[in-house]
Amino acid sequence: MKKLCNTLYILTENSYLHCENGTICVKIGGTEKTRIPAHTVDSIICLCNTTVSSPFIGFCGEQGISLSFHSDHGRFYGRITGPVSGNVLLRTKQYQWIGSPESAEIVRNILSGKLLNSRNLLLKSARNTTEDKADILRNAAQMLSEQQTALETADSIDRMLVDPAQFAQIKAELSKIIDSQTDSIRFYRLGSKWETKIETMGLEKGIRQDEPLLL
Repeated sequence: MKKLCNTLYILTENSYLHCENGTICVKIGGTEKTRIPAHTVDSIICLCNTTVSSPFIGFCGEQGISLSFHSDHGRFYGRITGPVSGNVLLRTKQYQWIGSPESAEIVRNILSGKLLNSRNLLLKSARNTTEDKADILRNAAQMLSEQQTALETADSIDRMLVDPAQFAQIKAELSKIIDSQTDSIRFYRLGSKWETKIETMGLEKGIRQDEPLLL
Protein backbone atom coordinates (compact mmCIF):
# COMPACT_ATOMS: atom_id res chain seq x y z
CA MET A 1 0.00 0.00 0.00
CA LYS A 2 1.35 3.41 -0.95
CA LYS A 3 1.94 5.80 1.93
CA LEU A 4 0.37 9.21 1.40
CA CYS A 5 2.82 12.00 2.23
CA ASN A 6 2.71 15.79 2.28
CA THR A 7 3.22 18.38 -0.44
CA LEU A 8 5.60 21.22 0.46
CA TYR A 9 4.70 24.60 -1.08
CA ILE A 10 7.41 27.27 -1.33
CA LEU A 11 5.72 30.69 -1.43
CA THR A 12 8.46 33.08 -0.26
CA GLU A 13 10.65 34.83 -2.83
CA ASN A 14 14.38 34.03 -2.94
CA SER A 15 14.03 30.84 -0.95
CA TYR A 16 16.94 28.39 -1.07
CA LEU A 17 16.46 24.63 -0.69
CA HIS A 18 19.14 22.12 0.23
CA CYS A 19 19.40 18.80 2.01
CA GLU A 20 21.14 17.90 5.23
CA ASN A 21 21.01 14.67 7.26
CA GLY A 22 17.93 13.38 5.47
CA THR A 23 15.97 16.61 5.87
CA ILE A 24 14.80 19.34 3.52
CA CYS A 25 16.22 22.68 4.66
CA VAL A 26 14.66 25.99 3.65
CA LYS A 27 16.71 29.18 3.88
CA ILE A 28 15.48 32.72 3.24
CA GLY A 29 18.01 35.51 3.02
CA GLY A 30 20.72 33.20 4.35
CA THR A 31 18.73 32.35 7.47
CA GLU A 32 17.44 28.83 7.96
CA LYS A 33 13.69 28.91 8.53
CA THR A 34 12.73 25.26 8.81
CA ARG A 35 13.78 21.65 8.39
CA ILE A 36 11.40 18.92 7.26
CA PRO A 37 12.11 15.17 7.34
CA ALA A 38 12.29 14.04 3.71
CA HIS A 39 10.36 10.82 4.36
CA THR A 40 7.21 12.85 5.13
CA VAL A 41 7.22 14.69 1.76
CA ASP A 42 6.44 13.28 -1.69
CA SER A 43 6.41 16.51 -3.72
CA ILE A 44 7.69 20.09 -3.57
CA ILE A 45 5.97 22.89 -5.49
CA CYS A 46 7.88 26.16 -5.87
CA LEU A 47 5.50 29.05 -6.58
CA CYS A 48 8.07 31.84 -6.69
CA ASN A 49 11.71 32.58 -7.47
CA THR A 50 13.39 29.63 -5.75
CA THR A 51 16.97 28.34 -5.84
CA VAL A 52 17.94 24.72 -5.17
CA SER A 53 21.36 23.09 -4.84
CA SER A 54 22.52 20.41 -7.28
CA PRO A 55 22.90 17.80 -4.50
CA PHE A 56 19.33 18.62 -3.45
CA ILE A 57 18.05 17.70 -6.94
CA GLY A 58 19.84 14.36 -6.69
CA PHE A 59 18.54 13.87 -3.17
CA CYS A 60 14.94 14.43 -4.30
CA GLY A 61 15.43 11.94 -7.13
CA GLU A 62 16.74 9.28 -4.75
CA GLN A 63 13.92 9.87 -2.28
CA GLY A 64 11.21 9.84 -4.97
CA ILE A 65 10.27 13.47 -4.29
CA SER A 66 8.86 15.38 -7.25
CA LEU A 67 10.23 18.93 -7.59
CA SER A 68 8.27 21.36 -9.77
CA PHE A 69 8.64 25.06 -10.53
CA HIS A 70 5.86 27.56 -11.24
CA SER A 71 5.41 31.29 -11.58
CA ASP A 72 3.85 33.21 -8.70
CA HIS A 73 0.57 33.01 -10.66
CA GLY A 74 0.77 29.23 -10.91
CA ARG A 75 1.99 28.88 -14.49
CA PHE A 76 3.93 25.64 -14.84
CA TYR A 77 7.62 25.94 -15.76
CA GLY A 78 8.98 22.43 -15.36
CA ARG A 79 9.33 19.35 -13.16
CA ILE A 80 12.27 17.27 -12.00
CA THR A 81 11.71 13.63 -11.09
CA GLY A 82 14.01 10.73 -10.33
CA PRO A 83 14.10 7.30 -11.96
CA VAL A 84 10.71 5.69 -12.55
CA SER A 85 9.76 2.07 -13.02
CA GLY A 86 6.90 0.56 -14.96
CA ASN A 87 5.17 -2.77 -15.36
CA VAL A 88 4.96 -3.91 -18.97
CA LEU A 89 2.51 -6.69 -18.14
CA LEU A 90 0.19 -4.24 -16.39
CA ARG A 91 0.27 -1.84 -19.36
CA THR A 92 -0.44 -4.71 -21.76
CA LYS A 93 -3.41 -5.78 -19.66
CA GLN A 94 -4.78 -2.25 -19.70
CA TYR A 95 -4.72 -2.19 -23.51
CA GLN A 96 -6.42 -5.58 -23.61
CA TRP A 97 -9.25 -4.26 -21.46
CA ILE A 98 -10.10 -1.44 -23.86
CA GLY A 99 -13.58 -2.17 -25.23
CA SER A 100 -14.01 -5.24 -23.02
CA PRO A 101 -16.69 -5.78 -20.31
CA GLU A 102 -13.96 -5.25 -17.70
CA SER A 103 -13.38 -1.69 -18.94
CA ALA A 104 -17.09 -0.88 -18.63
CA GLU A 105 -17.04 -2.09 -15.04
CA ILE A 106 -14.04 0.09 -14.21
CA VAL A 107 -15.67 3.18 -15.77
CA ARG A 108 -18.92 2.41 -13.93
CA ASN A 109 -17.14 2.29 -10.58
CA ILE A 110 -15.28 5.55 -11.25
CA LEU A 111 -18.42 7.39 -12.32
CA SER A 112 -20.45 5.99 -9.42
CA GLY A 113 -17.88 7.29 -6.95
CA LYS A 114 -17.81 10.75 -8.52
CA LEU A 115 -21.61 10.95 -8.64
CA LEU A 116 -21.90 9.86 -5.02
CA ASN A 117 -19.33 12.41 -3.84
CA SER A 118 -21.02 15.19 -5.83
CA ARG A 119 -24.44 14.24 -4.50
CA ASN A 120 -23.21 14.26 -0.89
CA LEU A 121 -21.60 17.68 -1.47
CA LEU A 122 -24.86 19.10 -2.82
CA LEU A 123 -26.88 17.73 0.10
CA LYS A 124 -24.36 19.11 2.58
CA SER A 125 -24.59 22.54 0.93
CA ALA A 126 -28.38 22.33 1.01
CA ARG A 127 -28.29 22.04 4.79
CA ASN A 128 -26.34 25.31 5.09
CA THR A 129 -28.27 27.67 2.83
CA THR A 130 -31.66 29.31 2.41
CA GLU A 131 -34.70 27.15 1.73
CA ASP A 132 -35.20 28.31 -1.86
CA LYS A 133 -31.61 27.48 -2.79
CA ALA A 134 -31.79 24.26 -0.79
CA ASP A 135 -34.64 23.03 -3.00
CA ILE A 136 -32.53 23.63 -6.11
CA LEU A 137 -29.57 21.79 -4.59
CA ARG A 138 -31.75 18.86 -3.54
CA ASN A 139 -33.22 18.65 -7.04
CA ALA A 140 -29.71 18.57 -8.49
CA ALA A 141 -28.78 15.83 -6.01
CA GLN A 142 -31.83 13.84 -7.11
CA MET A 143 -30.70 14.12 -10.73
CA LEU A 144 -27.35 12.65 -9.76
CA SER A 145 -29.10 9.81 -7.94
CA GLU A 146 -31.06 9.01 -11.09
CA GLN A 147 -27.85 9.03 -13.13
CA GLN A 148 -26.23 6.68 -10.64
CA THR A 149 -29.19 4.29 -10.87
CA ALA A 150 -28.97 4.35 -14.67
CA LEU A 151 -25.30 3.42 -14.46
CA GLU A 152 -26.16 0.08 -12.85
CA THR A 153 -27.94 -1.12 -16.01
CA ALA A 154 -25.44 0.28 -18.52
CA ASP A 155 -23.56 -2.59 -20.16
CA SER A 156 -21.16 -0.49 -22.25
CA ILE A 157 -19.21 2.75 -21.94
CA ASP A 158 -21.30 4.34 -24.73
CA ARG A 159 -24.45 3.92 -22.62
CA MET A 160 -22.78 5.77 -19.75
CA LEU A 161 -22.41 8.98 -21.73
CA VAL A 162 -24.64 11.97 -21.01
CA ASP A 163 -26.96 12.68 -23.94
CA PRO A 164 -27.51 16.28 -25.20
CA ALA A 165 -30.88 16.60 -23.44
CA GLN A 166 -29.44 15.57 -20.08
CA PHE A 167 -26.47 17.88 -20.57
CA ALA A 168 -28.78 20.82 -21.27
CA GLN A 169 -30.83 20.00 -18.17
CA ILE A 170 -27.74 19.85 -15.98
CA LYS A 171 -26.53 23.23 -17.22
CA ALA A 172 -29.97 24.74 -16.65
CA GLU A 173 -30.03 23.52 -13.05
CA LEU A 174 -26.51 24.75 -12.39
CA SER A 175 -27.31 28.18 -13.81
CA LYS A 176 -29.92 28.57 -11.05
CA ILE A 177 -27.42 27.80 -8.31
CA ILE A 178 -24.25 29.69 -9.14
CA ASP A 179 -23.46 33.34 -8.59
CA SER A 180 -22.37 34.55 -12.03
CA GLN A 181 -20.30 37.34 -10.42
CA THR A 182 -18.11 35.06 -8.32
CA ASP A 183 -18.56 31.43 -9.45
CA SER A 184 -17.12 29.72 -12.50
CA ILE A 185 -17.95 26.28 -13.91
CA ARG A 186 -16.17 24.71 -16.87
CA PHE A 187 -17.56 21.84 -18.94
CA TYR A 188 -15.06 19.56 -20.68
CA ARG A 189 -16.06 17.25 -23.55
CA LEU A 190 -13.94 14.15 -23.98
CA GLY A 191 -12.60 13.18 -27.38
CA SER A 192 -10.43 14.69 -30.08
CA LYS A 193 -9.87 18.46 -30.02
CA TRP A 194 -11.42 18.63 -26.56
CA GLU A 195 -9.56 21.87 -25.81
CA THR A 196 -11.71 23.72 -28.39
CA LYS A 197 -14.97 22.47 -26.86
CA ILE A 198 -14.64 23.82 -23.32
CA GLU A 199 -17.69 25.75 -22.12
CA THR A 200 -17.66 28.22 -19.25
CA MET A 201 -20.62 29.23 -17.11
CA GLY A 202 -20.45 32.23 -14.81
CA LEU A 203 -17.30 34.25 -14.32
CA GLU A 204 -14.74 33.78 -17.10
CA LYS A 205 -11.34 33.81 -15.41
CA GLY A 206 -9.44 34.28 -18.65
CA ILE A 207 -7.32 31.12 -18.36
CA ARG A 208 -5.80 30.11 -21.65
CA GLN A 209 -6.84 26.64 -22.73
CA ASP A 210 -3.36 25.72 -23.96
CA GLU A 211 -1.62 26.44 -20.65
CA PRO A 212 -1.30 24.09 -17.66
CA LEU A 213 -3.53 24.76 -14.64
CA LEU A 214 -2.43 24.54 -11.02
CA LEU A 215 -5.28 23.16 -8.93
